[in-house]
Amino acid sequence: MRGFDRLVFLLLIIAVTYVAVRDFAEPGERRPPPDVHMPPQGTLAAPSAGNPMITIEAERKRGNSTGTAFSIDDDGIWLSARHVTSGCREIWVQTGAQRGQPAIRVYEHPTADVSVVITRRGSPPLALSAALNNRQEGFHFGYPRGRPGEAHSQLLGHARLRTVGMRRHVEPIVAWAELRRNPRDLDALSGMSGGPVLDGKGNSVGITIATSRRRGRVFTAAPSSIREALQQAGLQGEVEPGSSAQGALNSQDFPRYGDALRTELTVAKVICLVANKKRRPSF
Repeated sequence: MRGFDRLVFLLLIIAVTYVAVRDFAEPGERRPPPDVHMPPQGTLAAPSAGNPMITIEAERKRGNSTGTAFSIDDDGIWLSARHVTSGCREIWVQTGAQRGQPAIRVYEHPTADVSVVITRRGSPPLALSAALNNRQEGFHFGYPRGRPGEAHSQLLGHARLRTVGMRRHVEPIVAWAELRRNPRDLDALSGMSGGPVLDGKGNSVGITIATSRRRGRVFTAAPSSIREALQQAGLQGEVEPGSSAQGALNSQDFPRYGDALRTELTVAKVICLVANKKRRPSF
């Protein structure tokens, strides 16, 4: 990337003022510790129509935004959240302080908050898993507020997400009780949308799509929605099994694990360009 292009890219990052948000914090004190009734240990029951319903409103983007994506194939296949990529004139995956590569194709699940982003070059991928067990730990990584950050959680169970507004649909999701954030003074997880939630073995079991700070909840796309998105995009057979190259995860050193994922660009920042069609940026 030429020097002028790097400068333009840097100015673009500085100009991104709207962060892709699905953080349902309410005014008031910092969230209390979650009051959670944990189900007995064992395999998580299948989702059902009786799962609790959460409602959000899909709004039109009014400016450029940032989010997170993660690699699932080293040929340039990434997963993110639909609300991160929706409404973007251009999507870029950041590869360095002043560098990025454009998405050459984006597929958005029609009824779930899942996107598949294709670029010309890839990064070391994560392994995908559909195995969910009651009370298992989860580790969320991404770019909250546009900066590196992560969260530690414990699985609660299945839920349903009703989207109203510009889009109207209901999708299965997975709910987690937030236990810890890093940095500790991080006031919101906005911008972590599109990032992975990993199990203790380092496998991705979902995509972070929303949080409720007051209630201490993190919500992720269901593994079934990810599988559907890859199938509908014609990529199910093209994704090679990834690996958990960083080793096992635990509640003490998961920040170090997140740093390694971001350094390897397995987890990367996404930049969404929305406005200013008259002046197309040159990267």
